[in-house]
Amino acid sequence: MLKVSDYVPDGKYHMLPSGELLIRRVDESDKYRSYQCRAVNRLTGASLLSVGTARFSVTDSRVVSTPRPIDKQVTIHARKDQTVVLPCFAEGNPPPTYKLRNGHLVEETDRKNTASSRKGVVVVPEAIKAEKALEDICIIKLVGLSPLTLAQTGLWSKDQKCRCSDKVTFQSPGRVTWMPPADICYLRLLLPREDDICKDRHQLRVITETDDRMFVVGECLAILHVDEGDAGRWVCVANNTAGVERIDLTLQVTSSISIMIQPSGQLTVDVGGRAEMQCIVTGSLVHTSSPIWLKDGHVIGPVGTSLEKLILENVQRDDAGMYQCIVRGEDDSAQSFVQLQLGAAHPQLLYKFINQTLQPGPPVSIKCIATGNPTPHIIWHLDGFPLPQNERFVIGQYVTLHGDVISHVNISNVQVEDGGIYQCTASNRVGEISHSADMRVYGLPFIRPMPNISAVAGEPLYIACPVAGYPIELIIWEKGGMEQWSKKVPNKFARGVVFVAHGIVPARFRPFTMLSSRGQSSDETAPPSTPPYLQNSWLKHDSHRLPTNRRQHVFPNGTLLLENVQKDADKGEYRCRASNNQGQSASQILPLNCFTSSYVAVPPRIAPFSFQTDLHLGDRAGVQCFITKGDLPLKIEWQKDGAPIEADVGVRQLGEHISSLSIESLRPHHAGIYKCQASNSAAQDSHSSRLLVNGKQPLSLSKLLIPPRIGPFTFGELIEGVRTQVQCVIQAGDPPLTLKWLKDDEILPLELGIQVTQDTYSSTLAIPRVSRMHAGNYTCIAGNPAAKTASVTAQLVVSVPPRWVAEPRDHKVSRDETVMFHCQAEGFPNPTLIWRKIIGRHPSEYQDVTVRSRGLQLFSNGTLYIRQALPEHQGQYLCEATNGVGAGLSALVTLTVHVPPMFEVKSTQATVRRGASQTLQCQAHGDGPMSIVWQREDMRLPAQLKPRYDVKETTIKGGFLSELHISNTVKSDSGTFNCIAKNPFGRSERTVHLQVQDAPGRPQDLRVLDCGSRRVKLAWLDPTDDRSPILQYIVQYQQESHLSANWQTMAAGTELFATISGLQPATHYKFRVVAENELGAGEPSENIVVRTEGEAPTGEPQSLSVTAIASDQLRVSWTAPVQNLWNGEILGYYVGYREHGLGRAGGYNFTTVSAKSSGSGAALLTGLKKYRKYGVVVQAFNEKGPGPTSNEVIAQTLEDGHIEAETKVTSEINTELHGLQKYSNYSIQVWAYTKIGDGVKSNPIFCVTDEDGKE
Repeated sequence: MLKVSDYVPDGKYHMLPSGELLIRRVDESDKYRSYQCRAVNRLTGASLLSVGTARFSVTDSRVVSTPRPIDKQVTIHARKDQTVVLPCFAEGNPPPTYKLRNGHLVEETDRKNTASSRKGVVVVPEAIKAEKALEDICIIKLVGLSPLTLAQTGLWSKDQKCRCSDKVTFQSPGRVTWMPPADICYLRLLLPREDDICKDRHQLRVITETDDRMFVVGECLAILHVDEGDAGRWVCVANNTAGVERIDLTLQVTSSISIMIQPSGQLTVDVGGRAEMQCIVTGSLVHTSSPIWLKDGHVIGPVGTSLEKLILENVQRDDAGMYQCIVRGEDDSAQSFVQLQLGAAHPQLLYKFINQTLQPGPPVSIKCIATGNPTPHIIWHLDGFPLPQNERFVIGQYVTLHGDVISHVNISNVQVEDGGIYQCTASNRVGEISHSADMRVYGLPFIRPMPNISAVAGEPLYIACPVAGYPIELIIWEKGGMEQWSKKVPNKFARGVVFVAHGIVPARFRPFTMLSSRGQSSDETAPPSTPPYLQNSWLKHDSHRLPTNRRQHVFPNGTLLLENVQKDADKGEYRCRASNNQGQSASQILPLNCFTSSYVAVPPRIAPFSFQTDLHLGDRAGVQCFITKGDLPLKIEWQKDGAPIEADVGVRQLGEHISSLSIESLRPHHAGIYKCQASNSAAQDSHSSRLLVNGKQPLSLSKLLIPPRIGPFTFGELIEGVRTQVQCVIQAGDPPLTLKWLKDDEILPLELGIQVTQDTYSSTLAIPRVSRMHAGNYTCIAGNPAAKTASVTAQLVVSVPPRWVAEPRDHKVSRDETVMFHCQAEGFPNPTLIWRKIIGRHPSEYQDVTVRSRGLQLFSNGTLYIRQALPEHQGQYLCEATNGVGAGLSALVTLTVHVPPMFEVKSTQATVRRGASQTLQCQAHGDGPMSIVWQREDMRLPAQLKPRYDVKETTIKGGFLSELHISNTVKSDSGTFNCIAKNPFGRSERTVHLQVQDAPGRPQDLRVLDCGSRRVKLAWLDPTDDRSPILQYIVQYQQESHLSANWQTMAAGTELFATISGLQPATHYKFRVVAENELGAGEPSENIVVRTEGEAPTGEPQSLSVTAIASDQLRVSWTAPVQNLWNGEILGYYVGYREHGLGRAGGYNFTTVSAKSSGSGAALLTGLKKYRKYGVVVQAFNEKGPGPTSNEVIAQTLEDGHIEAETKVTSEINTELHGLQKYSNYSIQVWAYTKIGDGVKSNPIFCVTDEDGKE
């Protein structure tokens, strides 16, 4: 086992950080040793010995040789803070010695020429100084540093000179040029991020004297805790007596990745604010990935402008947590973190209750859950007011471990009066958030008591009507005067009964409920504690439904808004009334006046004041702070430049509305801004004026008496009804002084009630209540024994708000009558009158009435004229009078145009199936009272139609409805019904055509338009008693001789005529017509019988038979043609015959034979030739002519002589005839017979017997 030294200079064996073994001073004994290395695991302690061994040989060279390096150039990589060994191995004889340098090569003798710099030592050998001075130009390229940054490092600045007058200049941003002059300056430039180092071979520095971390161990240089400053080029010089050799080593030092997040540690951001976190990465290791951001261990995408920055624009509750920035390199990684905490957070509602509709009785619980920072507080309201204080309401609130606030309202045994809009409001110092929902409890209308309300004049006032009960049809507000008297009545009702017509107030004066429009109470049992008699108050109201002017608004939810509250105009009794669709209602009164705790508070207003601008040292000065309007008590205070008034400034309270400030003799310190501030329970007001103190006034030329001098005063802008006063102050003048006031150059009239007070140097004129009569010019005159007077005049202009001269009133007229609304107002300046008409559902939706408005006319005095009132003119009109003073006047009037009954549809139709019920409606619009009478066919309904006819009448909104109900309708109910509506303003009539749907009646007047042999054209009329639409007509027909019930049919459509074809000629047919509708076929019309025209027969005679009965006679017989081919009555037959054979073909000879009654016929043809063949045909004829001929039948007359025919009877269908003569002609016929007689004979056949043969 070798003893390996850790960089001990005298040691023989050294193990380098790379694991290599350095053996110094090798001698002969070393070649006999073998070497192995052992590796030890630091974590487990396990060791591993190398398998092979190392040996080397030692040779002794006697030839002198220069040093020969093993590696001319060596590059070593090291991590910051590690130990680095720079090897310098060379062979030579004698063994070389080594010197390690960093920068310029320096001999031992050059050390005295080394100059120190801020970061190191730079030396240049004397030997090369002169010859290289003008040639060495080192250009250093800077990366990532601007000239400003470079200057901030403290290393360089523009045109900086070294100690030896070297010049360093900036050639351009990012480049520095160093040109050493003749006198060499030894300087080393060390910059944080230099990219390129001047590589001149002369830049070397000796390391042994500059850093105790570096020491030479034989042929190596050891550097402990290496840092970036050690990186660069190192030179090892090996020399012996034979020469010198240089070895270049490059040391690359890399630092570990380091990350810092700015800001670090914890970052607190308010909810909704902006959070920015920057990941700053340092270290020279090349990293292959961009920074990765994680939140609570989960990777998040890049947010903001770059990966180095994480920006959250609108921080929310979920953004709080731990954020990390991670960077990974090739063999290193680093991370840093910051915790994002939420600062102040606006309250948020995590849970909200919902709308609900309930029946009275069950318990109810509603809750809100809120969060925020600081922890919010939740309060509850019902219809804008605090929740009722009773044992059924329990409010609870607590905070969870997560900081959420849970607040709930529990209501046991919910009642009708508990209904309304519930609101929870969560608030903290950052803000507040609210949620509201409606709880509807079925029941009669109910209004909870309204607490005292304070109104501030000039400000808007919202008053909610706390209505309960469900459903609520309408909520209205009324305002008006009230008269009250008392009456002692029995206490019959527990809570008091309120009648709509009489206005009884409940005994306990709680919010009363209109129980019924008929005055019926749901509970008539008084509680035991109620006395038998109560002193009930009876109220009589002369009220008007709001809005009555443009400043009043009533919202659908029952909230009343008064804009720009006026003390006199808006005080009075206000009543909120809620009603349902059954007419049941409840109301509550809210008094709004100056004599209760609910009042219109008028804020103070200060009349403008100012100091004179020509005041000098020693003059007197004074102003008055006069409160022109505002409710008592008033608090008036003075300040100078925001501080209390100085002791030598006099302040006096002159009554409840005036405070005066006076200075007997002005001094320089009196100059400044003086502010008067007045406040009361409603608000506060202030006014300021600057006091300028000029230098000493020149002495008066008069050495006896100084004439008086009056400071200016003004009344300012005044409105009728306010207080005012001015002060006439004598700024200079010798006493005794006299002061007097004039109005319009005359003594002040006593009837104006003007008050004048006076002291030594001032006189105050006060008017307790300004009116139009006070307007004019007021002059203050001052005199003294100097026999000179001074005067100042100020004009008092009184602006008078509009007041009614003729306030418009509601009008009710009949249609087409004339209407005039008089609207006249006075004031100063003269008011402007404007008419508007409500066009929407809310009174705030107006349309200006102009001269172009249809049917309306405006006069210059404000009168609105309607020559002919129409229903379209009905509605609400607003007249406004304004002159810029005060809130102005407005009056809302209603024009009611009474209209006669009107039907939207004058005529209509109704259909019903027979047997069903039908209701006929007449709904007339118009003013009441109205009545409707029913008529049928212009006659009153007969009494015998009852009870099938029943009339029901109902009064509806805006009109009257009458319904005629007809049960079990019949065909006769069809007809025209009239309903006649009447009211005091006119009448109107409506027609209803009722059609009882049934199968159609009989078509009328069936007749023949045309008749042919095979067709008939018929026409008819509609059924007279049917108004239902006919879908089609069906023509039915059959032969008259047929007794069958089956009729042939043909659809004729909706036409009133039809042509029936395909008939038989000369045939009698019965015809009838049936009408059909959607209910089926009706009754057929009356039958008519029609005989078609005849035609010549179209069939030939049948069964033609020709028999020879003699040598010159043939007997011909036949039967009639087929019956349906007769086409008329057969009058007779034409029998035609002609000789047949012998090549002769001639025409027939016809003879006429009358027809028998059966239609058959027979004929005897005589005068024929003997034993000749004849062709015979028969042709039937009628009145229209002959028909087709029959097929020709051939027959032969007999031979001369009479031969009696023999007859043989047989029952077989074949037989043999015996006993015939030889070689003779025979004719043979066959016929059948029955007991009735013989049948038809067959056509004869002719045959010849054979000749006799030889025997």
